[in-house]
Amino acid sequence: TFQEVRPNTALNKEEVRRELVRQLLMLQEAEENIVSKIRQLEAEKRALTSRKRSHYSSMCMFNVVACYRK
Repeated sequence: TFQEVRPNTALNKEEVRRELVRQLLMLQEAEENIVSKIRQLEAEKRALTSRKRSHYSSMCMFNVVACYRK
């Protein structure tokens, strides 16, 4: 009976290994997507911050008090 179990165990180990590799690849792809999205959001944040600063800069040129309060 022990010899009958061994080939089965080897097959199960190979199936488990394949499944783990498949899951690893899925996780790596998900990680790449997350990193890409983070970079995109950081770029959008920089653009919004820049736009906000330019708005305050133009306000300062016309109204020093409004600029000072910000």
